[in-house]
Amino acid sequence: RTTGRMFIDDVGASTWEEINEGLRGRNYGWPIEEGPATPPANGFTNPIYAYQHFTGTPHGCAITGGDFYNPPQRCAGDTPYGFPASYVGQYFFLDLCGGFIYTMDPDEIDPTSPYHFRHVHPFASGIHGSPTYLIVGPDTNLYYISRDDGAVYQIRYPASLAPTIGTEPADTLVGQGWPATFNVDASGVLPLHYRWQRNDADIPGAADAPSYTIQNPTVANDDGATYRCIVSNSYGNVTTREAVLSVTTKQPPVPTITMPGPNTYYDAGDLIVFRGAAVDGHDIVTGDPQDGVLGPSAFTWQILFEHHPLNNPNHHTHPFFPPTTGIIGSSVTIPVIGETDPDVWYRIFFTATDSYGLSTTISRDIYPRHVHLGVTTTPVRLPVKVDGSPKHSPFDFWSVVHLLRTIGVDTPQIKDGLVYDFVSWSDGGRQFHNISAPATETGYIAYFWKRPGYGSITANPNPIIVPDGSGMGATTLSWTSRQTSNVEVRLGAPAGSLLARSGAGSFSQTTNNTIRDGTKIFLQDATANQPLTSAYTLDLVTVHVVDAAAAAQGPIGSIRAAPNPFVADQNGFGQTTLTWTSTGTTRVEVHINSPNGPMFAGSDPGTFSMATGHWVTDGMTFYLQNVSDGLPLTADNTLASVRMRGASPVPVGSIVANPNPFTPDAHGLGQTTLTWTSIGTSRVEIHVNAPAGNRVAVTGPGTFSTATGQWVRNGMTFYLQNVSNGLPLTSDNTLGTVTLGSR
Repeated sequence: RTTGRMFIDDVGASTWEEINEGLRGRNYGWPIEEGPATPPANGFTNPIYAYQHFTGTPHGCAITGGDFYNPPQRCAGDTPYGFPASYVGQYFFLDLCGGFIYTMDPDEIDPTSPYHFRHVHPFASGIHGSPTYLIVGPDTNLYYISRDDGAVYQIRYPASLAPTIGTEPADTLVGQGWPATFNVDASGVLPLHYRWQRNDADIPGAADAPSYTIQNPTVANDDGATYRCIVSNSYGNVTTREAVLSVTTKQPPVPTITMPGPNTYYDAGDLIVFRGAAVDGHDIVTGDPQDGVLGPSAFTWQILFEHHPLNNPNHHTHPFFPPTTGIIGSSVTIPVIGETDPDVWYRIFFTATDSYGLSTTISRDIYPRHVHLGVTTTPVRLPVKVDGSPKHSPFDFWSVVHLLRTIGVDTPQIKDGLVYDFVSWSDGGRQFHNISAPATETGYIAYFWKRPGYGSITANPNPIIVPDGSGMGATTLSWTSRQTSNVEVRLGAPAGSLLARSGAGSFSQTTNNTIRDGTKIFLQDATANQPLTSAYTLDLVTVHVVDAAAAAQGPIGSIRAAPNPFVADQNGFGQTTLTWTSTGTTRVEVHINSPNGPMFAGSDPGTFSMATGHWVTDGMTFYLQNVSDGLPLTADNTLASVRMRGASPVPVGSIVANPNPFTPDAHGLGQTTLTWTSIGTSRVEIHVNAPAGNRVAVTGPGTFSTATGQWVRNGMTFYLQNVSNGLPLTSDNTLGTVTLGSR
């Protein structure tokens, strides 16, 4: 409040918990990175504070709440805040597993931290019941929720230094011979000590612990006994209420879970039927029968969704089937959408309660069947996305059988300077699509095509003037290519003799004296071992050979441009270098776009070069004109020409939606947030359902996001369109698409 600052508590995966300051345009790395790095990895922004799971101090596993202590001031009075003024502006945060609350100074950097963390200080420990959602109330006190008992707790200041009782021991009824346990929950300055009493007298040998169990109570000795606990620390003590132990010779019911049976395994989507039966016990003294076979009114069922084993410090549960009384059993369907971590299971609880108030609870665990899945790309390894998270391919993972998983790839993608476009999945699915995890090990392959390369090749001199009448000569080949990683220069045919090999860029090489008139030289794209066929020919040049005697009978010349094609900017302009040769002339000129167009350069006979400015455009033609002895600028006196080709930087873009799938309302409508990125563009637009559909947004190049309204439907597709320089809204100019699914 009033500061304009926003802190984001980021629950990590398996290592770090973070506090990030929310600032415009920042990327905090999730889910690619967690925790800090020096220097920050991949351009991500480090947290202003982070702590590792169960390592050092603080000692916890999940940051689940936080708030600034900056409440509105009260009316006039001596105490404007519930806490001392030194807490104003501090950030309070708590942890689910650690049961602590710490304070952090948002502005004070810890000089001992290599990551420039802020200073933190312990505020409270031993917080009850898996705390979540910490907030400063309008009364200036702190409040949090206990997930374990569903209660809201208040923290006031000054806090009591002596112990206080949170949960009192409860009255307990047990059958003779069955253990009875009393519990107390207390808080205060540690360490706390517990002294259990029976009938107001200390219990010899009772452990200094917040619970006490009587292992084998009897009616004669224990019925009606009272139990209480005195909790103390160095600041004082407090005594709990007296809980009454009732012992009866009646025995609790004996329940049996008849369905599902032991060692039951499930697939996502399975129908799980649960049923049970119970028989009440006999009086342990008289042997008289009690309630006999119990009916549904005595039964209570509950199912919890369990995450991680019980001995895992990250173990926790989620409600699945709420406590339900009055049924002999029922059935539930295991969801096909939900937690993707395979380390999950379900625990079914069955409680039978007789008419005397005695109850017994048993449980049965069912575990999932697992399958090993893999996702990769070809012909090169490109990033993939599994359940919306980016992964390096090949990526292998385990899944619950028949659980719906989402696999996908962004397109286009760039690797080693080459652009690849998504073509298809091995299972025939769309670019992003759901799979139902099959029962057997399966791999999924995303097929990509490399975008076609482009390039040019020239020879200089061309024609070659030979003085010896052999009809053979040498020339210098110059070539340029883009969107390639390997090109080859071949003689006479796409698969002819190899003259030269290079990567992308501009190169030159002189031939030997074996070139004959009419020889064709091919520039081949050999990236990724593509075949030497005409389909992968980027350009070719035909070299002519002229006898010197024939050349003396008339002027000849050649002109070339390198690079050609040239790289055009967003306005279509670029530059190149012209090289020309002439013989049998006294003067030549280079003109633009026609024999008598604007003159670019003039020279004597021989070979010359000159660079243009940044004004060359696609389709521009340069003419080499013979102007010896005042010859006119006409086509009859054109010795050679070269036409320019412009290659704009390859536009690249991608678009994603989050959430996807979304949760629809009763009308099938929902909302999502679109995020798109483009480079090599000057303007892009987002359209719905077709390249020329309704426009949602328009931006320049870079990364942007926008939230939709509550109007998206299942199957709706968003198109990222390149509209640079007035490009039309057609599929040829679509940089990426995303299709929405619904849960």
